[in-house]
Amino acid sequence: MTHQRLHHAIESVMEELQMLKALPMDLNRVKSALKASEYLTLELRRLYEMMWYASPVTKKVQANVARYAGRICITEYGWIHVELDNLLPHCQYESSEYLHDTLLRLLRECAERHELPRYKKAMLIIEERSDITARKVFDNDNKGWKVIPNALKGLVIDDDDQYSLEIALLSSRSDISVCHIFVLDATEADVFFSWRCGNYGIYP
Repeated sequence: MTHQRLHHAIESVMEELQMLKALPMDLNRVKSALKASEYLTLELRRLYEMMWYASPVTKKVQANVARYAGRICITEYGWIHVELDNLLPHCQYESSEYLHDTLLRLLRECAERHELPRYKKAMLIIEERSDITARKVFDNDNKGWKVIPNALKGLVIDDDDQYSLEIALLSSRSDISVCHIFVLDATEADVFFSWRCGNYGIYP
């Protein structure tokens, strides 16, 4: 099934490139080619992750391979909330440029609709939810979370040093693999964890 999707994605990209060659200045053609290329990128990434591990669980690597970019919003508390449909990528040897680019695009997209909060001292909270059989990277130092502070620098914080940004890495069990990212004022950490514990409000 995975190879069938991959072959379909390759064929779609080839078709889009042929049409784009005929109409290189057509914005809709460019958007369509980008969409097909993104899908191919995600299929290749999924295949790579499945082949990386000796015994992959094919149906639980990602929640939805076609929607990796995720969503972003400003919560009712004024916090930044990003939800990614994937777990953090394995990056023992190099950082994930794709994740970094994804976050930058989401933040800039949000900035077009809302004024992004600017923090003197912020707290970054990253929570992965997955079934244990879907999570093959258990060590935090092998996960691609370090690109997240880099994406925030200059947009919502001045720097990502230890005095400007506190970081919490959380995890919980879930049948669907997903990654939640929150950025809030460091003084509101107690409010966040009270909310996460269900003392008030509905935690996502």
